[in-house]
Amino acid sequence: MLHVRGDMTDDGVHRLALAFGSNVIVAGAGEKTWLRADSGGIVDTHFESGSLVREGERIATITNPFKEDAVGVEAPFTGLLIGLLENPVVYPGNPLCHLVEIDESTRRAIETGSAPEPVGRPNAAE
Repeated sequence: MLHVRGDMTDDGVHRLALAFGSNVIVAGAGEKTWLRADSGGIVDTHFESGSLVREGERIATITNPFKEDAVGVEAPFTGLLIGLLENPVVYPGNPLCHLVEIDESTRRAIETGSAPEPVGRPNAAE
């Protein structure tokens, strides 16, 4: 499934989105942020790009291969994962994912449609 950001009130944008099979359009998005690694290590992502995540859900876990500690990365707000890192090795400050806040109607459309399923839903409190 392709997710795009655009002004769906523009007929040209709407036709183009439909031509490429897009069914979720993020228009008038609120807050957006890149979530960054607080520590270095190997990243295990729990969602795929395009997934809807809720505030407090664990998006990824960073483990240090030389120690037995793990750092969880949680969603600061409910939103759509627009971009997700592809390299599993990160250093402190590296971007992990781009999260965009969505309005209530877009959230409902994603929940009732065929949005990508997360690859895991670990408990955020772990």
